[in-house]
Amino acid sequence: MGTYELEVDAPSLPDPSATSTAFNVSSVPLNVPAITSVTPSTANAGALVVNFTGSSNAPNNQNYVVTACTDSQMTLGCRSASNFVSGNEIGGLTQGTAYYLQVEAAASPGWIAATSPTFGPTGASSQLNAPTGVTLGYGPTAGSLSVSFTGSSNSPGGVTYSATACTNAAMTAACVTDPIVSGGQISV
Repeated sequence: MGTYELEVDAPSLPDPSATSTAFNVSSVPLNVPAITSVTPSTANAGALVVNFTGSSNAPNNQNYVVTACTDSQMTLGCRSASNFVSGNEIGGLTQGTAYYLQVEAAASPGWIAATSPTFGPTGASSQLNAPTGVTLGYGPTAGSLSVSFTGSSNSPGGVTYSATACTNAAMTAACVTDPIVSGGQISV
């Protein structure tokens, strides 16, 4: 950044040199942003929630671009989202696939871009298949129901289930929800 004079030589012309007027070079490097956390979305399959701290010297209207790739070199299976705000989701990712992420404070007139270090990997959220073979029966104690089911066919280990029982078909009246395992009971 500074003020410079440029002298142009043109030896084939009668006046072999010309001097321009002074001009400013005012591109400022943006400070590096930092990703603070990345978590699978709880609302959308194939998405990650990205939180970051923006460039500390950025203008108010700074554009941030988040990029998610399947390799740490940030070259394979990449997807980007512009005008990204910390806490938003980057979607369109392959469910259950691990991604590495970077956030870039994009270049704009007078500003030079800066990119965060790579963060990750973090697995994109997955939509679980519904449990199947759900059957209800009388529970072993008065006021209880026995619940049997086959868990989600695409769930990772450690998934927990809950059962909800209500007094109407719309599932809106006098509802009770309890954690459940197949063959367990829910008190109503």
